[in-house]
Amino acid sequence: MLAAATIVLVWSSGARSEIREAAGIVHVATEGPADSVTVGQRFPVVYTLSAPDSLTPVVPENIEAGNCRVVSLSWRETRAEGMVERTASALMVPVALDSVAVPPVAFDFVAPDGDTLRAWSEGFEVPIRRIALVSEDIRPLKSQWEVPPDYVRWALIALGAMALAALIVWWARRRRARVVAVAPEIRLPPDVTALAELEKIESMGLVERGEFKSYYTMVADVLRRYLGARFDVESMDRTTYELLDELERGHHHVDGLASFLSDADLVKFAKFRPDAPSAQRLIESARAIVVATTPRVTPPAHAATGTES
Repeated sequence: MLAAATIVLVWSSGARSEIREAAGIVHVATEGPADSVTVGQRFPVVYTLSAPDSLTPVVPENIEAGNCRVVSLSWRETRAEGMVERTASALMVPVALDSVAVPPVAFDFVAPDGDTLRAWSEGFEVPIRRIALVSEDIRPLKSQWEVPPDYVRWALIALGAMALAALIVWWARRRRARVVAVAPEIRLPPDVTALAELEKIESMGLVERGEFKSYYTMVADVLRRYLGARFDVESMDRTTYELLDELERGHHHVDGLASFLSDADLVKFAKFRPDAPSAQRLIESARAIVVATTPRVTPPAHAATGTES
């Protein structure tokens, strides 16, 4: 009897809950890229949802991206005058070769009566720009060079070039005969250089002046140069996904690197404006990654224990 009553109660409560369209109640604005993108180029998409604060939002862990892949997704919320505005900042990368088709995304809210209100964003397409097929980038072939008819002048030029070459060979042999001691070039380790550059950036006062994009770009470039020198990888001309993939293929696991680069990409490309404490944490994260990946030098046993006389 108790089990039957429980089933009836659950069925009746589920029957009262419905999914209804939130048109006129929840407003969704979609902001995508204004221009075409190249294959593998990341682009930001921002969804802005305005709804009464009596509705409880259902926060999705991921969103439908069609023939794109979501690299990062972050949410921000503000409340004012009985309304709540939630902003989802997504960083996407296309996996198609012809065009990017981002489908409409469903956003759910739970009403006080238990019903689910569903609002939809607008879908859009972004063309893929193939760099190799852009006619402006293809330079025309130059016409074949023709030998001028003034053979005497060109013969004199050739003789002068031969004389100059002979003089250079003679000078090089005389220089080789002299032994000149050249001081070896002093190159600091990558970790020492990176930590010094981070300290210099911190002293520039960019965070205090609100220049977050320049600050995040400079800190991210310092860490990328360090990783390139530390693990012998191409780091400056790689996207975040390509850099992480190359490090993984080389069996180089760097704790906190993916989160660091995603935060930097949001500020550099998605026009996200962080607060000052978050910016300060970025440079601390960069220092922590440099220190954690610096090779440890073990002193010789006789240096650690001492030698007997």
